[in-house]
Amino acid sequence: MSSSSSSRSSSASSSSIYHPDYDDDANDLLELNHLAAIAAVNEAVKLIVGDEATSSRQTRRTPKSRNRIVAHEKLVNDYFSDNPVYDDNDFERRFRMKRRLFLKIVEDLEREYEFFRWTHDARGVKGFSPLQKCTSAIRQLAYGTAADATDEYLQMSETTSRECFTNFCEGIIHLYMRRYLRKPTANDVQLLFALHEQQHGLPGMLGSIHCMHWDWKNCPVAWRGQYHRGDHQGPTTVLEAVASYDGWIWHAYYGTPGAVNDIVVVNQSPIFNDLFEGKAPDSSFSVNGRQYKHGYYLADGIYPKWTTFVKAYRYPTEPERIAFTERQESARKDIERAFAMLKSKWHIVKYPARAWTKKKLRYTMYTCIILHNMIHEDEGFANYPFDESWVTTDDIEVDISEEERAQNVNEVKNIKVQNNVRRGVAARPSLKPWKPRRGYGVFQGVYKRKTREAAKSSKRGSKSMATPMTIPTIDLSPFFTLGDEYGRKKVMESIAEASAEYGFFQIVNHGVPIDLMKQAMELSKTYFNYSDEMKRDCNVKLDAPLPVPTGYSRAPDDNEYLVMLAPQSPANILPNNPPHFKETLEHMFKYFVKTAQILESIINECLGLPPDFLKEYNNDRSWDFMAMIKYPPATDTENIGNNGHEDNNVITIVLQEDIGGLEVYKNGDWIPVIPAEGTLVVNVSDVIQVLSNKKYQSVTHRVVRPKGRTRHSCVFFYMLQGEKWVEPLPKFTQEIGEKAKISHSPHSSPAFMVRKHSEIARGKARMLKFYFKLRFQIVLGVAARPRLKP
Repeated sequence: MSSSSSSRSSSASSSSIYHPDYDDDANDLLELNHLAAIAAVNEAVKLIVGDEATSSRQTRRTPKSRNRIVAHEKLVNDYFSDNPVYDDNDFERRFRMKRRLFLKIVEDLEREYEFFRWTHDARGVKGFSPLQKCTSAIRQLAYGTAADATDEYLQMSETTSRECFTNFCEGIIHLYMRRYLRKPTANDVQLLFALHEQQHGLPGMLGSIHCMHWDWKNCPVAWRGQYHRGDHQGPTTVLEAVASYDGWIWHAYYGTPGAVNDIVVVNQSPIFNDLFEGKAPDSSFSVNGRQYKHGYYLADGIYPKWTTFVKAYRYPTEPERIAFTERQESARKDIERAFAMLKSKWHIVKYPARAWTKKKLRYTMYTCIILHNMIHEDEGFANYPFDESWVTTDDIEVDISEEERAQNVNEVKNIKVQNNVRRGVAARPSLKPWKPRRGYGVFQGVYKRKTREAAKSSKRGSKSMATPMTIPTIDLSPFFTLGDEYGRKKVMESIAEASAEYGFFQIVNHGVPIDLMKQAMELSKTYFNYSDEMKRDCNVKLDAPLPVPTGYSRAPDDNEYLVMLAPQSPANILPNNPPHFKETLEHMFKYFVKTAQILESIINECLGLPPDFLKEYNNDRSWDFMAMIKYPPATDTENIGNNGHEDNNVITIVLQEDIGGLEVYKNGDWIPVIPAEGTLVVNVSDVIQVLSNKKYQSVTHRVVRPKGRTRHSCVFFYMLQGEKWVEPLPKFTQEIGEKAKISHSPHSSPAFMVRKHSEIARGKARMLKFYFKLRFQIVLGVAARPRLKP
């Protein structure tokens, strides 16, 4: 029983693993076979693993021997050395920008991103330089080539090139989008109004809006239906953009599927979100005496009839409507020109896109637009001042109710107002039938001005600094930032060009606090509104032995002045009321002196003079003075607050209100100096003109009083000590074989003496043996402007 039971149990146990009919011998054999099988499997596994390892070693790519250092040295020798193989024209053609701008971008990326720094890899081998990485990205954008197209030149693999491209696009967007793809600020709106009214005769115009399609070669098959439209050969994506006359792109909304039309795009676009939320800057304007709340964009017939769109008449019959339609259709070419420039400069958006994701397409498009605006500003085709500290609409959070938003939306989509705007613009008496003119042409993606002035500038090797008939604005922030050599060089080039072409320019980020400027203007208004009895305590004392009489005075033309010397001067007669007015004026004076000294040092270097030459030549600050001026409103018979004149000092700095009034005489026209928040107007005066032998201009200017409003301004005169002898420097006459260009009478020499203002004002100036000409205007109005003869 026991044996049988044991045999049954063993057979039962073996049957649970193998087979129930096997006997003991068979089980032993089966067990041996099982062990042999296991051994065979183990050997097979070893063989297979070994074969795979051998196979992987055999199929792994052989690393290429790339010499990064040699490639970097060749790149530097070709483009970035002191004596490069390829000149500036070659560099601008291949990099699409000037060398100085490219180097600034490289420095900014290297400073902000670890990827663009020159580091060592895990083996201790030096990696690619920032110049190589940025060059690879720029070449892909400029030529639309494959990632490995520059492998032979830069010694960079396809994977690394793609990585450089992606990081470059992200860096450009992160660093520069706030400034170069911003929404128009309040200052920008006024500049755009003035630009388009002057060039197109259309008041209230902010720009032109249109859409552009970009072919998408590698669009996923599942998406082709929504990205393909019948009038295109394949899938496309849509870019909606707004551009002004000078080619600056103010708005870009990209990524909408190509199957939709412009109406769908504008309804999805955030272009009017600020208007709907009530935080857009003031863009009101008037036409034919009628006020309108919002500026407008020129659009074609497909766009809806909103107040922010002005379209041409479909079938015009009346002469004024025909003239308006011609003007509107020609002005709307601004956006088409901008698209043409974008494609001709950045071929990656000209050819079908090879990227697989919408995110990469979006980064590529926005990078091209930002670089387009940066190049436009760098080359002087557009100039819109911007301070990083300014608050934009993106920084403002508005808590608005649904009812208020709906009301704002209804205002924008009001068809009646849109018709009134178009009818009012078309009925303007100055809107005559338009004739096409050669304002701009497109060549290699760069505007080429074809005016007579631009032709003269091109012969000198320079381009016009600003939009035609506008005073350039220059950012001085590099002189308040350590190590920004590129920025300083660019500022000096801009000031040199502005001083030679205009004699005037505006500056931003100048070191004078904006809040202090506003406070000074507000307190000045308060003071001039006091009664004459209160202001009489500061009356001018004409018999005081001063360079210029200080205190308060009223001129025969009712202009009012409050003049002060340096704060430490005991001769100042400053009011005690309103409170803090005296302290504010003293602070303004100190800041103006610092700003003038910076400008003086820049002009010194621009003229190529020895270091600190002007500083040592003009080292007496006791002659500087500042005047707060009030101009009464214009009358029906007189609107001139200050007749055309030139300043006889070194540098003049003007702070004017938002209503403007300052005008500069250029080429037979009076150019208005359009004020902007935080800007100061700089005038290169007679002393600089004479020293440079008219290389820098002292230009005639005037003040026009506004109608119905009082104009206030603050003027600082950076003076030359009264007994200084001024004549053209030998550097600009004898050393270059030129005669003195200063006109003079037969009995005088080509130089002039700047005399003491107080003596001139009292009519006691002594006659000099050598005297050329004195242009002097007494800002106090206490005496007529004298003209002393030899």
